[in-house]
Amino acid sequence: MEDEIASLFRRMGFRDEPKEVGDADEPVRNLAVSCAGHEEPPDLWPVCGSDRTASVSSLGAQTRKATDDGVSPLPEVKTVAERHRPRNAVVVGHTDCAVVKDAYEMYLRDTELPKGVALRAEPLISLVREAVESENLGEEPNDDFAVHRLVEHNVVRQTAALSEELGDDVTVAGYVYDTEGAYSDGSERHHLVAVDDSTDAESIGSVVPEGANVEHSFLL
Repeated sequence: MEDEIASLFRRMGFRDEPKEVGDADEPVRNLAVSCAGHEEPPDLWPVCGSDRTASVSSLGAQTRKATDDGVSPLPEVKTVAERHRPRNAVVVGHTDCAVVKDAYEMYLRDTELPKGVALRAEPLISLVREAVESENLGEEPNDDFAVHRLVEHNVVRQTAALSEELGDDVTVAGYVYDTEGAYSDGSERHHLVAVDDSTDAESIGSVVPEGANVEHSFLL
């Protein structure tokens, strides 16, 4: 099992450069961070309708990475932030995230990983530990339910981290793409679970423009 997990993290590495969409002569206006292997089109509020979006793919839609000196923003995220100063951003996770599920299993088994793999896995494992110790998973959850809640917890934390990196004048929205009917009627919808550092439904509703096709619902 350990070899399989290590192999997964090696295969799903970070891109060296963000993928910029549109005319290269025009400035990037938005940033979209999604999970490696499950990239989502950034047609979501507040970046919807724009062809000037830089897309970054990372393990579990992480916006930060662990280094020998601590945790820092992903180089790709930092490049977009410094070069283009985007106005809006989205973080997109998905309920069937194998990366989050593997991080949960690694936490439960206290799996020891090679240093290079551990540096990429530890930020997610730390978020799993945080969720478990804060009892955000509920009492004796089944495996799928636990993973769904962990995915949402991860998106919330990544959204807050990206908001901190980009600054107060940038709107950052966090979405979970529900592929497994975790949220409502089983339809495949993107659910808005955080805006900047807020998960409060009333606060989120107050900043989403009227007429935006956004469904905000929560598991946590």
